[in-house]
Amino acid sequence: MENIDSWDMGAVLGTDVKDLCNLVSGGASPGDVIEIRAIDNLNKKFDYEDVYDPEPEQGKMVITWYTDETGEGASGFVPYYSTGMRLIFFAQTTNPDDKYVFGEWDMHETLAASRWHYYYGSSSSDGGSDAYWPSSSGLSVKWASDIIIHEPNLISCDEEGNPKDDFTAGEEVYVKGLGLDAETSYNLWIQGEPVLTSPLNDLDRPEGTYAFSSANDPSGTQQSVITDLNGDFGPLPIWSIEPSASSGEYDIIADNQVSGTPGTYETEDAIDCPGRKGFGVTEAAEIISFTITDYDNNGIMFGFARIR
Repeated sequence: MENIDSWDMGAVLGTDVKDLCNLVSGGASPGDVIEIRAIDNLNKKFDYEDVYDPEPEQGKMVITWYTDETGEGASGFVPYYSTGMRLIFFAQTTNPDDKYVFGEWDMHETLAASRWHYYYGSSSSDGGSDAYWPSSSGLSVKWASDIIIHEPNLISCDEEGNPKDDFTAGEEVYVKGLGLDAETSYNLWIQGEPVLTSPLNDLDRPEGTYAFSSANDPSGTQQSVITDLNGDFGPLPIWSIEPSASSGEYDIIADNQVSGTPGTYETEDAIDCPGRKGFGVTEAAEIISFTITDYDNNGIMFGFARIR
């Protein structure tokens, strides 16, 4: 646990990111993505739930503006707090050393994989070879200057364009787009795992890739669309769910065919984060009626079984 002391952020005070978001009329809404951006343009994006309803292992996301002390010896309010304003996670649970820490495994368990931070560098434990290493402290953006609320630009919906997040096997999934690049060609993908900006280790992603995989698209194909002058499109049918489809969570991703490299995650494509929309599929239920005959004249019960 050596990294705990070396990355101690000190005794700090700050303001909950949720409260800062609520300073804007209406605040953030479910489905929004909240971006924390620094003066050097470093940025991290988080889902609505992580900001508004965080799990105890993560704790509140706080922009800190005062420190009692830091490893650099600074104290007081910004600018004497030399790495403030800073994003820090106020974990509500303790680790085996009885310390309140938002650690690597906490990040793994509480944040979507697309929100994890990885540090590229060496590790003394493996002889110093370079690799990607998970780092929850890498999410603590320093010199934070902007909080940006991104509304979803891909919305799962029905045929009439009414937003819809939950589908049953046998139904048709539609998607509409809002505020993408204007008059631009996109391919639309469905994947059960979001495409990431950096590769994961062998345990998390055996293929070690962050390109799209048509084999992971349950619809069997990618749909193409060209946005209008406002960058909008839809509603567009994207998946006729087979009646035998299993329950699961899926993401819709828009891949810009003009900017960057088609078929690969790139931030200029405005995909995955924040341009990602998740929806769920519930396996269809089958109702089987049956009759019980009481040959001993002890009473008869009729009923049905609901099988998933």
